[in-house]
Amino acid sequence: MITVLRKLLLFLLLAAVLSCNCDHRALTIHKVQPNPIINESPSLLRPAVPQRLVEYNVVVYNLNRANCGGTVVSASSSGIFVLTAAHCVINRQDQTIMPYGFISFNGDDKYRVTAIAVSRKNDLALLMTTDTTPLKLVAPLASSPPKVGDFVWIIGYGARVEDIISHGTVAKENVASYHNTETRWLLVNGSIYYGNSGGGVFNSKGELVGVIVENGPQHPVWGLWASAVHLDTVRQFLDHYLP
Repeated sequence: MITVLRKLLLFLLLAAVLSCNCDHRALTIHKVQPNPIINESPSLLRPAVPQRLVEYNVVVYNLNRANCGGTVVSASSSGIFVLTAAHCVINRQDQTIMPYGFISFNGDDKYRVTAIAVSRKNDLALLMTTDTTPLKLVAPLASSPPKVGDFVWIIGYGARVEDIISHGTVAKENVASYHNTETRWLLVNGSIYYGNSGGGVFNSKGELVGVIVENGPQHPVWGLWASAVHLDTVRQFLDHYLP
């Protein structure tokens, strides 16, 4: 009796399989389809956040109010130098350069800084503090600028990593007039927030490739795009003013 029931069960299962309208060939082909993400360009894949990016970042205070980010570009026993945006140290009312300001590292104590170089035409500024107590890691400059489509990190100011780091890709490279001067810019499609001005743009290796200076056009998915000073302009500025 048990043998008869087993045969009947096997017959019913076989009948169900044969009567299925499924395209088994299509299912088999689907299984071996390549992963589209793996086949994307490596520059579009999101790597893990390099923790040293936070170490490069500082908060810039203007009139005792945190308003910008900055990047440590030199640190030695003679002083710490921070790269930021020029409009972060310029008084909006009378357009004069602030005589001094403050910086802090990850929300720690504030250190007084002075602006030793300000370029309105490129919206870049170099700050210096002689207090070397908080000696920090120095952000390396990339050897070559990013290309359109390359992955980048964007850093501003904030107390937590999730507040200050966003990511995107280089959407466009162009030359535009700024303060009656032709300047090279990068347009990055990563989200930016209040306080990203002056912060660094880094490639996937953690190398500095630009400085955020203003928000670009609104995108329905990413939010505000970011305009950044091109690496070549940053390099020329630092070569000229960094001791």
